[in-house]
Amino acid sequence: MVFVCSTYDERFTVEAFDRGQPTLTAWLTRHAATAQAKRTARVFVWTEEGRSVVLAYFTLSAHEIVEADLPRRLARGMPERIPAVLLGKLALDSRLHRRGLGGHLLFDAYHRVLAATHTVAARYLVVDAIEDDAARFYEHYGFLLSPTEPSLRMVRNLGDIQADIALR
Repeated sequence: MVFVCSTYDERFTVEAFDRGQPTLTAWLTRHAATAQAKRTARVFVWTEEGRSVVLAYFTLSAHEIVEADLPRRLARGMPERIPAVLLGKLALDSRLHRRGLGGHLLFDAYHRVLAATHTVAARYLVVDAIEDDAARFYEHYGFLLSPTEPSLRMVRNLGDIQADIALR
């Protein structure tokens, strides 16, 4: 199966998408088009080559993180407010679970973020994990938990992401 990543628009079919997690499923079907139109998030979707049914998606938005929300080793020498990118959503259809594709979807997002930083500066990629399993997933890929309690906010330095991509 070959996946194609595209910017979301009305030609894509989202009704069959089921993440197995109601919040992420509902967001795609109810809010993705509005977020895209109002430029509050850029929505990227995965489809099978030559098809329009969405099998996975992620969102990226301009963001800012405050120094107090950074893990200590990332905060050293940083100003109070630091430009970042928010990975707001990352979801695979339940039919694709347990195939190791979550990491591929995340690396697809990494590539988009790094390309964007050639035009707009950002230092970190930020994610708010929705549950402990999601936090473990992001931790596996090098994200660090924010010291701010009681959140599952996680942060990764874009320089580290760029180094990971170079190793692949």
